[in-house]
Order: sequence, then C-alpha cells, then structure tokens
Amino acid sequence: TWDSAREIKEFIEVNGVKSVVIVGGGFIGMKSTEAFLDLGIKVTIVELADRIMIRAFDETASHLLEEKLRREGIKVITNNTVVEILERGQKVNKVILKDGSEIDIDLVIFAIGVTPNVALAKNTDIKINRGILVDRYMRTSVPDIYGAGDCTEAYDLLINDNQTIAIWPTAYRQGKIAGYNMSGVKREYPGSFPMNSVELCGV
Repeated sequence: TWDSAREIKEFIEVNGVKSVVIVGGGFIGMKSTEAFLDLGIKVTIVELADRIMIRAFDETASHLLEEKLRREGIKVITNNTVVEILERGQKVNKVILKDGSEIDIDLVIFAIGVTPNVALAKNTDIKINRGILVDRYMRTSVPDIYGAGDCTEAYDLLINDNQTIAIWPTAYRQGKIAGYNMSGVKREYPGSFPMNSVELCGV
C-alpha cells in the first residue's frame, strides 16, 4: 500500500539503509529494485526459480535483463530463497539462503506475488480455488452472487482457462461485466490476460 511505501522510505532515511535483499524476481521485485536504485541502495535479488521475470519473459529475455542488472551493480541470485532472517538490536542485519550462504543487509522486501483475498467467501457454498471461481458472466457458483477483481479466477483468453490476474484494468472490466449482469443486462466477459510494463535501468 501507499502507507507501506511511505513507512519503508521513512525507515530508510532514519536508519541510513545501505543494502536491501528483495525476495522475488517478478514485476513487484523489479519495481522495488528500480526504487532502491534511485535511492542509491545496494540491491540483491533472490529468486526461487531459475531466472527472473519467469512468468513474463522467455529465457532469452530474462537473461538479457539479468545481464543488464548485473552491469548496474545489482546482484541476482536464482534457484535460491531466504530461509532465515537474523537481527541485531531489533533490526535486520543478515539473511541466510537455502544453500547456506549469508548476506549482510539492512532491509528485506518480500515481492513474491499477490494472494487473492477470499476471506469473504470462505465457509460458504461459493467455490474457491486460488481465487473465487467465476464464469464468463462473472457469476460465482452460488446464484445471484457475482465476483470481480483480484480475488477472482476469471477467464484468461491466452490459456483458455480461468486464473487470477491481479491488475487494475482487468478488475475494472470484470466489475463492469458483473454490474451489467447483476442489473439484468446479459453481457459476457471476453477475457483478459496478464499484462504489465516496467522500465528498469533503461530497458
């Protein structure tokens, strides 16, 4: 949230943060990297997969971006993750990775994706997978109850199946279709697909 970003910025200023580990090499991790670079903070990215931006890029594109990041002084560690965070004086000072290596740092940012908030539908008859399942009319499995946005699994036209797509334009379009159908105007959701843009180190 905006408040989280402000709190992090204040923490950096008050504590003189010089180094950060970002856990996760997707879009959120890349946007975080960009922000820390602008602040002159040393960045290490730790990604569990074998490359960064795995959901968006093929191997060639991932490796091109990794090379660019490394030239900018960013350390990229793949096939690894943080298993322990150590502190000194109630402040983070070190992380231990799955392979046993240690990194001295001042801050850890977790950027490992979005988990749909399905709390409202739990313990009801509404079917839930990762998100709340909806059909092409944004109907849930319970009559007269509709869903839209980041909490739902709706039609992805590229994979021809439902999945969560946590981006604002998709949520807006889904909400519009749900609104039509709730008011008695039958409209079918044409589907969407994950899309985003990020600029990092001039790429």
